[in-house]
Amino acid sequence: MMMTALKGFFSNGVEIVNQDNMPKDGPVIIVGNHMNQFVDGMVMMKTAGRPVSFIMAEKSLHKPVVGPVARALHVVPVVRPQDKAVPGQGLVIGIDIETCKIYTRNGNLLDDCAQPGCSVAIKGVGQVVVASVESDDELTFKPPPEDSSLKLENLSTEGMSFKVVPKIPQHELFEKVFDKLRNGGTIGIFPEGGSHDNSTLLPLKAGVAVMALGARAQGIPVRIVAAGINYLGGHHYRSNCFVDVAPPLEVDDELVDQYTNGDKVAAGNALLEKINNQLESVLFHAPTYKELKALRIARRMYQNNIKLTSEEYVSLGTRFSHAYTVWRSDPEFQRLLHDIHLYAKFAWAQGLTDKQVAELPPLGSCSTLLRAWMNLLATFAMCIFVLPFILPGLVLAAPIPLRLRCTVKREMAKALAGSSVKIAARDVAASQVVMQSVVMIPTLMLVYTVLGLLLMFFLWPYKDTDTGVWHDFFVSSAWWLVPLLFLVLFPVYTFYVCVGLSEVLTRRLRHVPSYWLAITSSCKRRHRNPAEMLRQDRKRLVLRVQTFVEEHINQIPQWAANRVISPSEIRDRRSQNTLRLLESGDLEPSISGDGLGVSTKTLVSLEVLEEEDEEPDLESPVAKEL
Repeated sequence: MMMTALKGFFSNGVEIVNQDNMPKDGPVIIVGNHMNQFVDGMVMMKTAGRPVSFIMAEKSLHKPVVGPVARALHVVPVVRPQDKAVPGQGLVIGIDIETCKIYTRNGNLLDDCAQPGCSVAIKGVGQVVVASVESDDELTFKPPPEDSSLKLENLSTEGMSFKVVPKIPQHELFEKVFDKLRNGGTIGIFPEGGSHDNSTLLPLKAGVAVMALGARAQGIPVRIVAAGINYLGGHHYRSNCFVDVAPPLEVDDELVDQYTNGDKVAAGNALLEKINNQLESVLFHAPTYKELKALRIARRMYQNNIKLTSEEYVSLGTRFSHAYTVWRSDPEFQRLLHDIHLYAKFAWAQGLTDKQVAELPPLGSCSTLLRAWMNLLATFAMCIFVLPFILPGLVLAAPIPLRLRCTVKREMAKALAGSSVKIAARDVAASQVVMQSVVMIPTLMLVYTVLGLLLMFFLWPYKDTDTGVWHDFFVSSAWWLVPLLFLVLFPVYTFYVCVGLSEVLTRRLRHVPSYWLAITSSCKRRHRNPAEMLRQDRKRLVLRVQTFVEEHINQIPQWAANRVISPSEIRDRRSQNTLRLLESGDLEPSISGDGLGVSTKTLVSLEVLEEEDEEPDLESPVAKEL
């Protein structure tokens, strides 16, 4: 119940599609992507609908809030090699990939790498397994797999520090997992090995394959279920989340026989590839956040104004994600994504999102002007009536965001410094908000209650009132009844009522730029030009996206055989203006790389946006972190 409350406090909603794919009983291993640290575990628990024993890093059990909660959930701790890594002596000055040699300066490799099977990790370059040590400044490493090549271009000629990662046997861990599965339990694991904020799935660790094959070798009928956790802005407060559950994956008997006959590496790799494919099929991602944003807009443009269920919405998103891997080398598709990116930046420069551009009414008409004024006045009235009601709660809760402003940035910097896969450590933000809130909310409740009790005790003038009548009892006892009532109602008022109303108010305020644009465009036509340009460009891009998908959909047989939106639905939803635009063949956007049709002010805005870090939240680019 506590987990549900915390998840509801931070997240605006978790919607699960295809949950009927989750087995109700029997041994199950649930695998998920790991982009939001401890929040991912809460989402997976809701998705499973049954008790889950997570595989969790042993070092997390020592954290103040996470540790007690994890022990209460009966997690299976795992000692990760990277958690026991120690700095090596000296600096790495060279790597010869042909001879698999590493050379150091002032090193002590004979002692540092004395343990058989240990690895050497160089931040930004990669990690390799030590095969032999020739001297204190020279070692030979095993050839890395093809999918984990070393990034030698990041190696500094002045030398780079490195860490020695020990090899840690995990026999006890696997036995604990087998015991839980043997009793019909559920194991939750994030096989990427650690939380990250990349826009793609990291290479999966072999542990999950060893667990599944080892369980099947012992006669445990375990199934593997992939749960794709898709955040629309995972590090943002009150963001949305969609979870797509893949059909259960059965472990083939051939792989089990191969595993038991001694060819464990080949069997594990084959099963790991199947698990990776299952997880990829329920995720909406792209190589970079820039491409991910463009794909999300392309998905919305393809859908246009056709209503979809949650299941169809998620399915269409994952199909676009898969289609990207097929079409990414197509020049026409590359140009389409480029034009969508320019359109999105131009819309952002005008203070609009793609969704707001799609909903823009015809500018300049009296009905549009009247509707804009009514919406603006309604927003203003809501501010007048809602703000005084929620302002006390926001003031009382102010210490929480003030503290988070410092601690979250510090923890993100700390996590980024200790990781070689994180981009900006955004995955740490959400978990820190939850962990800090768990401590600070009860603390604030007690502090405010004690302060109120003291103030009422010394300032309430009716403590000695005769209690002969029942209402006199409440008057005389108000000095302790009011603080007690505050203790009960404070969390409900502050963290649910105020949060909900402020969310509604924020949504209204986000539409103010579009209301103001509709008003100013009625007065001066020059204010209408950017909006009309965006509207026309969006119509052109919608037609281009829909046309491209329909012409190339046969390259993806699964999509062609099982359509989410039929061609007839697409045609029937096109307006007369759109049909005339399609017949004219004028589908080139007004906004192009050379700035055609864009003012100098807008070009400056586009240059600034180009320099900014990409944010993974497309739906609400103006959302702020708590």
